[in-house]
Amino acid sequence: MIIVLKALLLDSNPSYHHAESILVKGSLMINDLVYSTQIENSDYLKSMKNLFALMDIKENEEIKKISIKINLCDYRMPESGAVTDPIILETLIRNIEYKFPNALIFITESDASGTKVETLFDVLDLHRLEENHNCKLVNLTRSDWIKKTINGRIFKEIYIPKLYEESDLIINHPKMKTHSLTKMTCCLKNIFGCMKDKYKVKYHDVIDDVIVDLNKAIKVDLCFVDANICHEGFNGPTYGTPKRCGLMIGGYNGVSVDSFCANLMGFQSNSVSHIKKCNKYGVGNINYRLVTDISQFDINSYSFKFDSFRYSLMNIFRDAL
Repeated sequence: MIIVLKALLLDSNPSYHHAESILVKGSLMINDLVYSTQIENSDYLKSMKNLFALMDIKENEEIKKISIKINLCDYRMPESGAVTDPIILETLIRNIEYKFPNALIFITESDASGTKVETLFDVLDLHRLEENHNCKLVNLTRSDWIKKTINGRIFKEIYIPKLYEESDLIINHPKMKTHSLTKMTCCLKNIFGCMKDKYKVKYHDVIDDVIVDLNKAIKVDLCFVDANICHEGFNGPTYGTPKRCGLMIGGYNGVSVDSFCANLMGFQSNSVSHIKKCNKYGVGNINYRLVTDISQFDINSYSFKFDSFRYSLMNIFRDAL
């Protein structure tokens, strides 16, 4: 049984229709549909298959190159909820292979201030994906970059991975976590990891606007959120407390998906600055319609622990500096 729920932010039109699957580069639709399914009995492959079915993703043999942006923010293990879970990533890859049988899949991440991606690939044993699937691991920091004109909030021109421009599909595969700087991190914040500069911390004072610019420059086609073991508390996104939600969430636009995820975590999406700004500057729609096969779905039952007073106080001091 498929249930369609109207979000609180939704406009007055309650009509529902399946979105056309996005299968070719350049056909990105600003789509407000968000999809959610429950992981039952740790059957991740079946759950991912259910999510693909809900999203009505069609088979296409013409897709040749697919890039997946994962989330490796620190030297942490999957059970921490802080980094991409290789088991769930592999279920995503297997479903991609079934729908796009002729595609070469690039699993991508970039170095950060305190991490080297190659080390994280080793620690998480992601090389086995190259051995068992038609995949390649790519450190974006050491790949080719091209300059793109965006006339953004911070950047008028910005470097983006050349691989992404050459890909037929770009897939965003984030973790759902709290974040001491941005309140939460999911699809939109995950693209911040595509900054060419290794020392991304220097952009933290303007991070919300940089997130807008990057999401304008990099047009993601599909979002698949790992919301199985998540991350709550004020020490996210790396040292928070693991929280099991047992969900897989998908969509075609990061703003709508993040808006739903914010509400799921217990936040008003308008209170998350980068979501609000991405909506304002045309990256996507903060409104959403939820399509789920979860019986009696209760969004309020997933609320995350987060010290909002401490967050507000920290931002007051940050603004004063």
